[in-house]
Amino acid sequence: MLRKIIALPLLLLSAQSMATVIVQGLNEEVEGWVFKLAGSFAETTGKTEKTAYGASYSTEYNNGLNQFRSHGSLSYNETNGSTVSDNQLVHLRYVRKELAGPLRGEFFYQNQANDVNLVAERELVGGGLSYRDLNEQLSYHVMVGVMNEKEQHLTDSSQDRDVERMTISTQLQWTFKSKNRLNVVIYHQPNISEFDDYRTTLESTLIVPLGEHVDINFSYANNMNTTPFGDVPKRSTNFETSISYRF
Repeated sequence: MLRKIIALPLLLLSAQSMATVIVQGLNEEVEGWVFKLAGSFAETTGKTEKTAYGASYSTEYNNGLNQFRSHGSLSYNETNGSTVSDNQLVHLRYVRKELAGPLRGEFFYQNQANDVNLVAERELVGGGLSYRDLNEQLSYHVMVGVMNEKEQHLTDSSQDRDVERMTISTQLQWTFKSKNRLNVVIYHQPNISEFDDYRTTLESTLIVPLGEHVDINFSYANNMNTTPFGDVPKRSTNFETSISYRF
């Protein structure tokens, strides 16, 4: 099966930060291949002239108890005539269903860069156990695991770091009688040896169907990173309104 999605942001208000990458765990799992594609464009005028572009993909292959997933994105902006790479990301994941009864094993690799946040490269390698339950009204996915995080500073190698983190996540999806859906995601990733060093993400999205193939989405995200590089803000918030079209 092949499915494509195009998403068009209508409104975006945010503060820059190296946010935790959300890995969806409540998708319908269809045997064979699934592919999704999205693109975005935004323009700001005033004292700061900014034009932002983005593209992303996700793909998934299910074969019995084995699942292979990948997603990636690329975004950059032109601010007052200068081009800056906002974010580059590749995420690979293998899921072994029914690894221990109803528990799944999830193992992942991620490579990310973000010039705005002074991150030349952020590499994650990890895994853990997860459980999910899908129902018509309420579905959820929880995961507990560990990961190694390596970060390279964009210009100062003395600030490079290599830490072990726990990764704890919960994803919830409520479906109302009106067919509207509310998705809530919570991530907490503390440094195993220093709990004051952590990353936390809260993200919620209200999805309102406008037709069989079109949805309007209202999203809010709050990200906290207690140890960013340089003077990058520790906390960021993001409000976004977008329309998605499936074909």
